[in-house]
Amino acid sequence: MPFVARKSLLKRRLKEARKTQVALAKWLRVSRQRVNDWANNRRPIPFNTQKDIAEFCGCNIDDLWEWEWIPRAEDNRDVDE
Repeated sequence: MPFVARKSLLKRRLKEARKTQVALAKWLRVSRQRVNDWANNRRPIPFNTQKDIAEFCGCNIDDLWEWEWIPRAEDNRDVDE
């Protein structure tokens, strides 16, 4: 698994879309606290919900996360081996 989602960018995406956590909570029919937990990395966002959030914010699922590349051990070997 070379890429790992490290940090939620939900706050940034909501700001760019000029929408609020409250509006997202109402749209998803979840509590405001649940959305706040997602935005502050206290709770993981369920995968299917990520698609809904991306639709709400007008972005792609990948845009909801700060990604980190984690090289696998075999990625460090020479290609010719």
